[in-house]
Amino acid sequence: METTRAGSRIVAGEHAVGLTLLLLLCGATVAWPQSPKVIGGVGFGSYGTDWGMTSDRLRGPVVGAGIEIGRGALAGEIDALFVQKRDRYVSRGWDFTLDELSLPVLLKARVGSRVRPYVAGGGEIALILSQHTAEAHGGRAMNDLPTVTWDYGLVVGAGVEVPAGPLTLGLEGRYHHGLRNTTRFTSDGYDFKTRVIAIVAAVRL
Repeated sequence: METTRAGSRIVAGEHAVGLTLLLLLCGATVAWPQSPKVIGGVGFGSYGTDWGMTSDRLRGPVVGAGIEIGRGALAGEIDALFVQKRDRYVSRGWDFTLDELSLPVLLKARVGSRVRPYVAGGGEIALILSQHTAEAHGGRAMNDLPTVTWDYGLVVGAGVEVPAGPLTLGLEGRYHHGLRNTTRFTSDGYDFKTRVIAIVAAVRL
C-alpha cells in the first residue's frame, strides 16, 4: 500500500512539473515576433543503457509544428513534435517503440542573407504517450514496459534555410540525447535512455 501511494505521488509530481514547464514555454513566446512553421521528417533511434546492450537503429516519424521567436541572427524556437523513438535489442531479437510528444526549446545562430546556414542547441521535455515491445521484424507483440510520465534531454543540430517567396524552406539534422531512464522499474536492467538522429524539413511562414 505504501509503495502504491509513493508511486502515485511521484506520478502526480511529474505531471505538475511538466505542466508548469509547458505554461512557462507558452508565456515565453508572447513578447517577441513569431513565425509559425510545420515540420516533418524521420528519426533513427536507439537506446543508451548502463549495461552495454547491443542496439540497431530503427526508423520512426518526426512530425509537428513550431514557433520561431525573433528574426535576426539569433532566434529561439519552440516545437511540438510527435516523435517515435525506436530501438532493436539485437541479442534478444526485440523491437522497442516509445511514442512521445516532444517539446524542444532551441536557440539558433544564423549567418548569411539569402541562403542561411545555422546551428541550434537546447533542451527537450517530452510526454511519453505509449511504449510497445514486439519481436523483431514484425513479430508478435510482447509485454509492454512500464514507463515514467516525462522524458527529458539535450538537442543539438545544424541546418540551412532558403527563402521561397513568402515562405522559408529549411532542412535540418538534429540529435536528441535523452538523459532520463524511461522505464519506471530499472532493477531488471532495462534502464533505457533515448538517442535519436533526426532529419527534418520545415516550411516557415
